Amino acid sequence: MKKPDFEQFKEVADACQGNLTKIAQAFNVVRQTVYNWLAEEKKFREVVNDYKMRLYDDALTAARALTVGVPKVNEKGQFVGWIERPDPNMVRYILSTLGKDDGFTERRDITSNGESIFPKVISIGLEGADEEDKEVKVEL
Repeated sequence: MKKPDFEQFKEVADACQGNLTKIAQAFNVVRQTVYNWLAEEKKFREVVNDYKMRLYDDALTAARALTVGVPKVNEKGQFVGWIERPDPNMVRYILSTLGKDDGFTERRDITSNGESIFPKVISIGLEGADEEDKEVKVEL
């Protein structure tokens, strides 16, 4: 099949919500052909990337609801309970990913300038050994 013009591609991409498999099926081509079109045409890439960003926005909205929960409020706007409680696993995930630059992380880097803080060689003294065997060096 001949590569579609931008308007044709955008119309199909809109109908398929940016799903590359569905776009390929609509044009009766293999997915690799769609990838080739994206590599060749900046406007095609922009259409598909726009759908990826919309999906990302939707995922962030869902993650926010899971992180902060859905409060139940009365007619006066006062908190009276939860429709959906915050998910502690999502709170932990959000803090460890989005908050890692602010120190919210579950693991710590124990290196200094990229080098291990642990010694490369350990000397072990052995009491009661012969003079030549009194100290043993172990390379790590």
